[in-house]
Amino acid sequence: MKTHFIPVIILMSSMTTACVTWPVLGTGGMAEHQTNQMQYDSGLFVEFELAKTQLSLLTLKGAEYCFPATIIQARQRQNRILRQLHGGLELDAANDLIIQRDHLKQLENRFNAVISQSSCVPPTEEQIWLSETQIEHLHHLLNSGPQFQANSNALADDYISRLAEACFLLRETGKMTLHITAHVSKAHGSNDQQQLAESRSLMIKRYLQLFGIQQEYIHVSTVNTADSLLVEHVKEGTQSEPKVSVILADIRFQDVIEETKNEH
Repeated sequence: MKTHFIPVIILMSSMTTACVTWPVLGTGGMAEHQTNQMQYDSGLFVEFELAKTQLSLLTLKGAEYCFPATIIQARQRQNRILRQLHGGLELDAANDLIIQRDHLKQLENRFNAVISQSSCVPPTEEQIWLSETQIEHLHHLLNSGPQFQANSNALADDYISRLAEACFLLRETGKMTLHITAHVSKAHGSNDQQQLAESRSLMIKRYLQLFGIQQEYIHVSTVNTADSLLVEHVKEGTQSEPKVSVILADIRFQDVIEETKNEH
């Protein structure tokens, strides 16, 4: 019996694994590798491809050398949007697409400011303060799950815990800035919603400072978008609450960026 046992196990193992397809380790789930099978029956798919192309072009131009953390987070959000599209979560995908486009525009502006006065070169080992895994983990802590209580600027308890953990890790590593952006679109309607978005971003800033992040490392802004990308995916009679994103940014070229802003 023993002489026939091992071949049977090998045969059964080969039969159970032959029909399974896995992506390369560290490149996300299978959704990120199936764009050729998507049905482009929604403007969201087109917007996704446009944002994906913009990110690819910025990377090819060398933005990854100047802002590696920002590029890593943009890729992470891109993968999440693709999963949302495949899962039929159109409202979530629309919200994240607006955030992605806003941040890619900001990244492009910062990149152009740097290359107008300097050049993007790969960071040295001394300038790489966080690994890709650490950046992805921090981005998840700062942006995942419900951040606020409904129609309020009060932070959700779970999000307060995640902010505390993120701040602890950032204090240990340091040398990163945090960009808090309130994203407001036509779907958010009234001025009250814009005020809510702004008060939410300021509330996150307040907690970041309470948890030990110095004010000079925190930047707050509001981005208004006039397009209807989100409006068409909000069900009639409902209202999408404004979103707030928190992005880690590399500090290497902050002086150059600020100098360029002052010139304008």
